[in-house]
Amino acid sequence: MKISQKRRILSLLLTFLMILGLTPTARLSTDPSDPSDPPDTSTGILTGLQLSSDQWSGGSTGQYKLTLEPESSSDAGAVQVKALLEPNNDPEVQNLHVSWSPDNPSIVGVTEVDNGHACRVYGISPGKATVTASAGSGNAQFTCKIETVVSGIQLNEKLAEGITIQENQTVDIKLDSGDYFYTLFGNADSENAKLSASVVDNKPNVKVLLDGDGRTVTVEGREAGSAWVRLTISSAGYVYNSKDIPVTVTSNEQKIEWTDGCSAAKPLKFSALEEKIAAKFTEMFPGGTFSSIIGLNVPTSQGTLYLGYKSPEDTGAGVGGSVTYYYHTGARGPYIKDITFVPNASFAGEKAEITFTGQGTSSDGSTRSFKGKIEVTLTQEKSDLTVSTKRDTPLKLSASLFSRACQEQVGSPLSYVIFTLPPANQGKLYTGYKNEWDYAAAVSASERYSQRQIDDITFVPAQGFVGKVTVSYAGYSVSGSKYSGQLVIQVQQGVDDAITYNDNGAGSVGFARADFDSFCENATGRLLGSISFTPPAASQGVLYYNWNGVRGTAVAAGNSYSAVQIDRLTFVAAEGFDGVVRIPFNGVDRAGETFSGTVEAHIKSADAGNGDISYTCAPGESVKLALSDFANLCQTLTGQRLHYISFQTLPDFNRGSLFHNRTSAGSMGTRVTTTTKYFNSAAPYISNLSFWAKEGFSGGVEIPFTGCAVSGETFTGVLYISSGEGAGSGSAGAVRYTVTGGDGVTFSGQDFDTACRQATNAALSYVKFDLPSSGQGILYYDYRKSNAPRALDPSTQLFRSGEVSVDKVTFVPASGFAGTAYVPFTATSINGREYRGNVEITVRSPAALGGLIRYETGGAPVYFAASDVLAASGGQPETLRLTGLPDAKQGRVYYGYDGPTRYSWEGNTSTVYSLYGDPSVSELAFVPKAGYAGTVEIPYTASNQDGSTYSGTIRITVSAPAASENFDDMGKYAGAYNAAVDYLYSMGVVNGTGARRYEPTASIRRGDFCLMLSRAFEFNVGSTTQGFSDVPAGAYYAQAVNQMYAIGVVEGVGGGKFSPSASITRQDAALMVQRALRQAGIDAPDGNAAALAAYSDRGRVASYAQGAVGGLAQQGIFPLSSSGRLLPRENLTRADMALLLHRAMTQ
Repeated sequence: MKISQKRRILSLLLTFLMILGLTPTARLSTDPSDPSDPPDTSTGILTGLQLSSDQWSGGSTGQYKLTLEPESSSDAGAVQVKALLEPNNDPEVQNLHVSWSPDNPSIVGVTEVDNGHACRVYGISPGKATVTASAGSGNAQFTCKIETVVSGIQLNEKLAEGITIQENQTVDIKLDSGDYFYTLFGNADSENAKLSASVVDNKPNVKVLLDGDGRTVTVEGREAGSAWVRLTISSAGYVYNSKDIPVTVTSNEQKIEWTDGCSAAKPLKFSALEEKIAAKFTEMFPGGTFSSIIGLNVPTSQGTLYLGYKSPEDTGAGVGGSVTYYYHTGARGPYIKDITFVPNASFAGEKAEITFTGQGTSSDGSTRSFKGKIEVTLTQEKSDLTVSTKRDTPLKLSASLFSRACQEQVGSPLSYVIFTLPPANQGKLYTGYKNEWDYAAAVSASERYSQRQIDDITFVPAQGFVGKVTVSYAGYSVSGSKYSGQLVIQVQQGVDDAITYNDNGAGSVGFARADFDSFCENATGRLLGSISFTPPAASQGVLYYNWNGVRGTAVAAGNSYSAVQIDRLTFVAAEGFDGVVRIPFNGVDRAGETFSGTVEAHIKSADAGNGDISYTCAPGESVKLALSDFANLCQTLTGQRLHYISFQTLPDFNRGSLFHNRTSAGSMGTRVTTTTKYFNSAAPYISNLSFWAKEGFSGGVEIPFTGCAVSGETFTGVLYISSGEGAGSGSAGAVRYTVTGGDGVTFSGQDFDTACRQATNAALSYVKFDLPSSGQGILYYDYRKSNAPRALDPSTQLFRSGEVSVDKVTFVPASGFAGTAYVPFTATSINGREYRGNVEITVRSPAALGGLIRYETGGAPVYFAASDVLAASGGQPETLRLTGLPDAKQGRVYYGYDGPTRYSWEGNTSTVYSLYGDPSVSELAFVPKAGYAGTVEIPYTASNQDGSTYSGTIRITVSAPAASENFDDMGKYAGAYNAAVDYLYSMGVVNGTGARRYEPTASIRRGDFCLMLSRAFEFNVGSTTQGFSDVPAGAYYAQAVNQMYAIGVVEGVGGGKFSPSASITRQDAALMVQRALRQAGIDAPDGNAAALAAYSDRGRVASYAQGAVGGLAQQGIFPLSSSGRLLPRENLTRADMALLLHRAMTQ
């Protein structure tokens, strides 16, 4: 029998009503009218399925029919519908497959049962859908439809994507209308259904209100941030939740840009800004009325706001941050139009930012406000003059400079100038200046200076000052026209200035990176990049790299050393050499600018005389310095008469002090300082200087000084003052012992007799000891561990030998103490002469035995030292080989590490390192992985000089610092942030903003971020060309931007521009870091499909940045917000920048 010949038109449209829950934990009440068992809606949407019950459709063709009817089911999550084919005794008909298909599978789903003769229909999301059942095909096809409705709340597409509003703004969510609307279906659309709305987790930055119609929800932005809003319908004992609606509240800060020029000579009047501010208010609150502004503020470094400003001489009153200033239509003032912004003449930035809060009323009469920012582009006046001088070198002004500026500015010749005086700590202006005590007068801020008088003005830098001095001035032409300008004086580091070290009798001096960084900053304004030296003559000594006290690598001319390597440079004087060694150097800063200078090493030979100028001063006494000694030295060294001297360093206060004009113990005079010059023939006089020793003064002190002849030629020397009582610490007459912590060391009368003979040329009679610091240890007499020990009485006279002798004195180190302990003593020789000395006891930690080397770090690289291997060995090791490496999650070992792209090789277990040659142990460094805290143990095997070997461990404790070592404003941040900023500071990537401030919450600009990347990875790019039209060639970030562009790390914002002053977003920073890592050869893949799935704001990541953000998030490099969100479009803060770069650099 052919079905095509026997088809029958559908005769039945069966409907049935059924409610079902779809969420994983949703439950249905057994009695829908009983609200005592409400459904659990905490996990999502609750929906129900409804089949129409009032429509039939059908007909017949012959004797065949398809009928649908509901079938009872134990599954509360769906309804099963049965398909009946007639006649039921026709096998061909009964064997037909019945197929089921919904027209909108996102609303309802179907599962066929028994070859389609039954179907399980279930709801998925609120809405309407039609399910069609069909059997047969072609002309013999049977069809039947079920109209379904799934109960619940459906959000329109725009609402489902989320709402973005500004602070103090509102958005309405309405039923079936508007930009943001929802639609109700099924039971949720009943007449008695009740709508409510809530903020998930009660986040305070969003508020929701239900309007009077009961169907409109108003969402109000309270403060910047993110939240989620949930709509809920309660009906007939059931509760239906909408999908959570993401709400982003953005700052309502409105930016007004002023680019029409502003400078100290051309202040910005708010009369030109008032209408712009009012327009911003009405733009935000249509129909509203602007009234006033409050909270006006601008950093004093950028400028000052005045009310009623007329001129630099008549500025009016300062603007108050708590004062309200009114729109010109207001009935009373003070008025906005009367405010003037005057830039700070010394501000070097391109833009100034003025912040305020705008106020008014909205169309409904409610009070509204917004945050405003006026971005003022500053202009450089043509009347600015730039000159330079060397440190401590007076500069004579030239009237011709001011005359040309006046002609260019106002078109007529200069008549006179009025100066604003520079800060006294930078320098002073004088007329008729010849020298410090011979000048006509100091320049006055109120006096007029003609061209002839300007030629007689000299600027004298403050002693030691290096940097930029800005002197503002007002110029007046012969025609009466006035203009303003700045005289910028760049006081530069002198090429003859030296970095000075004193060996204090040790015969060697170690260089310090901080000294060279400071010298470089003074010379160029930037941190040091690298440096090279001209070695001294062999007769003076050798400059070594990695000197371990025995050996090192001699520095050769032309060898270049990075900033982090400077701490490993040591000058070792030739045996018997005494005097000053001058080591010239050439440096390059991080921007490529070169400079030069000299290291002066003051060496005092053990058997040399007592310095260039020597005096003897008994303990508790004083000695007056003689002018003739300094004058004769100057004459000898320069052939000229002495002008002045100044002291480079001062002695330890506990040993004695230099004074000026002190005549007795009761007449203190003035304590000598390192910033004061003492003169031959002017006050303060050299002849009034004296040294006053403390009662316990022993040995001697070395006080280096610099002298200057009347010709300006300088020289250096050392003032040596001896106690005349033999040696103190580290001098002849000292007695030395070495002991391991926990053990005692017993003194020997023979040792003290030898010391006494060296100091007095006579044998020892007896010794009396002062007690050491309790933190170092205790002196015992007749010490026995098994008995209760007896502390030594300091009044006891202890003889060389006999019943009461030095041989019975024992020093026991304090628990945990390691280092050098000092025990002062007074010895008396057989001829009655006394001298003071010290027992120097080197206490080694017990942990050092067995080759345990300890280091601690807060996250900065740990550089190994050959001297530490020696100290821990207990033997004479020559070489070392690592026998294990740390886990990559802890960090990595490198050789020659200067940064993530600058190292010789990664640590391995095959290379043998030398303590005295190359490859050197002291070139090894461990770099902790960002975020790691714990103990790292690196095993090693060392070989001694006699061929024996031993095993040891390098134990490194890595702890997240509670506070930054370099910045004081990081207190609110966790240890990972402190570790990050300190790591970047140690690597020369960040410098802070001055005064030990880092400003972690501030945004970072695109140009600055490029600079940070350039410093972090130090790519060897070579020459570059200008990549973007808005990156000035002279900008401090220009070279970095052009480098990053040349290697493909940055591409700009389009149109040949880069927008260097715009804040960089978190997603753009991620893209740049990913590209930089790839350029450095470090694995940085794009994130896979699941990389962003876990983040609620993944939809806000721009398509071009999804791979980078996802990849860095997967690798743990991308910093998340405190709530675990990506925040891709928000600006990157300086704190998160540090975290991002620290993780990338240690990946």
